[in-house]
Amino acid sequence: MENIQENVYNRIHNLLPSLNGLSAKIANYFINNLDSLKYLRLKHIADNCSVSEATITRFVKTLGFLSFYDFKMDVANYNTPKQKTNTSDFILGDINHNDSLEEIVTKMKSEFINTIDVTINYLDLHEIKKAIAAVSAAETINIYATGNSFVPAKHAYLRFYRIGKKCNVYIDPSEIAVSASLLGKEDVAIGISYSGKSEPVIKAIQYAKEAGATTIAITGPINSIMQRTADIKISAVKREIDDFQISSFSRLSHIVILDTIYAGVAVNDYKKSVKAIKVSASKVADILNN
Repeated sequence: MENIQENVYNRIHNLLPSLNGLSAKIANYFINNLDSLKYLRLKHIADNCSVSEATITRFVKTLGFLSFYDFKMDVANYNTPKQKTNTSDFILGDINHNDSLEEIVTKMKSEFINTIDVTINYLDLHEIKKAIAAVSAAETINIYATGNSFVPAKHAYLRFYRIGKKCNVYIDPSEIAVSASLLGKEDVAIGISYSGKSEPVIKAIQYAKEAGATTIAITGPINSIMQRTADIKISAVKREIDDFQISSFSRLSHIVILDTIYAGVAVNDYKKSVKAIKVSASKVADILNN
């Protein structure tokens, strides 16, 4: 491991000639399944290689990683060489004009499952716990988003206010500035931006923090100004995906993250949450049935 910055494929490929037995078997499995490794659990790989989980862990350490988790994080950020294709040839993921309806359904299922799986696998549970504690104790939750991030923002709003949390969503820059600056130490500001570069959302986090509120940044993997500014930093892991398709992935991954926070908040005050859901559901049914 002379150069730790080498990509994962080259590390394994360069090491392969010196390996034998179980190590060679694991190395070949990794090379042949590099695209899917980031979605697989340690037990699954061990079973497929007919080795113990400890053997897999020892092998990734020979590649220069401290743990299997660190190895998967590197794999998730590795761009496997692929044939260049015009983005106009694809509609979503790898769906193109030649696909049948059955193929579209299968590919959509795979895309959603993979997105959810990779998001869950790489959640920073320490930061998630901090977010759950902050939101549970908050008097008011303000969520800030622009563009495609409005979808997970609105989704989170619908979750939180159904369990009795005072929650607002802001997308207009002027309203963002005013609402963030008027928060207090009992409040929470959540900024959502996959790129971490949305200026209004960055400002919201900055203004909210200056006002004394707890700030949460939900972003992509980039170490952005927004992420560095926030008290609590939650990132969606990078995937090998074209820029024009990233909005679909980012929306779903952020919904998964926000739903996880919501579930933790609801569990923290389970009886109150269940009561609020039942009361609100009955009122909604009453309105819709009249």
